[in-house]
Amino acid sequence: LQKHKRSFTPESHKIILVDGDEAGLVAIETFPSYTRLVKIYLLRAFRGLGIGSELMHQFIVTAHSEHKVLRLQVLKVNKRAQAFYFRHGFQVTYETTESLFLQK
Repeated sequence: LQKHKRSFTPESHKIILVDGDEAGLVAIETFPSYTRLVKIYLLRAFRGLGIGSELMHQFIVTAHSEHKVLRLQVLKVNKRAQAFYFRHGFQVTYETTESLFLQK
């Protein structure tokens, strides 16, 4: 909880709405040479419906249209998220004992 409180910035965090229903949360930060996907969370009822893929496609298109790469970090234990990112063409650029750093 403390980690999330420290990382919360209203300007980078957005609620994901699907047909007016709150479906999740996304946080994106922009920098001069890249865009960073900080977090993307979907509520269980909205997973597996293609929403995450559509959002990811939009993030990639937007970053590339600004001549930027899209970067993110994922825990090594989160195999499902890794598979999702790899399906969207992300490549590992760096790793630590706990995390993979990906870019597209």
